[in-house]
Amino acid sequence: MSSIRAQSIIDIVDPYEMKVARSASADTFYITPSNKQVISNLKQDTLRTYDVFLEERPTPFGIAYICNGNEVTKQKYLEYKKFWNAMDACTPCLLYTYDDKSQLKYTAYQYKNCMCGEYKEYYPEKVLKVEGQFKQNTIGNWDVFKKNNFCNIRNGVWTYYYEDGTVEKTEVYVDGKLKESKLLNNSTNPSSSNQETEDKPTKSKFNIFKRK
Repeated sequence: MSSIRAQSIIDIVDPYEMKVARSASADTFYITPSNKQVISNLKQDTLRTYDVFLEERPTPFGIAYICNGNEVTKQKYLEYKKFWNAMDACTPCLLYTYDDKSQLKYTAYQYKNCMCGEYKEYYPEKVLKVEGQFKQNTIGNWDVFKKNNFCNIRNGVWTYYYEDGTVEKTEVYVDGKLKESKLLNNSTNPSSSNQETEDKPTKSKFNIFKRK
């Protein structure tokens, strides 16, 4: 039995091939620079990937293709596999991440695996769950940006929603440190321990980068 985890060395996808095969909800768009983020004025891409765990199991009748423990068609399996390396072609892009039911889980502006801008997470049926911003690249050099550990650092206001669309709470971050948390009833809960706590990667709260 063989298994594949996210970002494993598998079939390398040609970025051009991905661009012409992307989903309708992840199409080409234009970015207008804001907040001094250094990004190209040229056309930017939106790409898609899947947050799934894949296996190929030998059986007496041939290979069984498994996604998250359930057998799927070879065609579906190869689609998941084909778009697994989308992150590597994101230089930068807006990356759409789907689950095994093709439900949108989150979108993030990023450079490869480096979150560096707008982030939105969703309940099923594209109902907004969380939205916020990561520290943006204002230096223009992505290698330096990543080397300085500026990736995946929350910055600004993060808003959390209930499934009915009402706001549950907001949080304010400055360079990855939580400065304020406000519940729906407008009661603030400042915490000195939170303010002094070193920033944790966002994957500790969300399933960003984590594959089943």
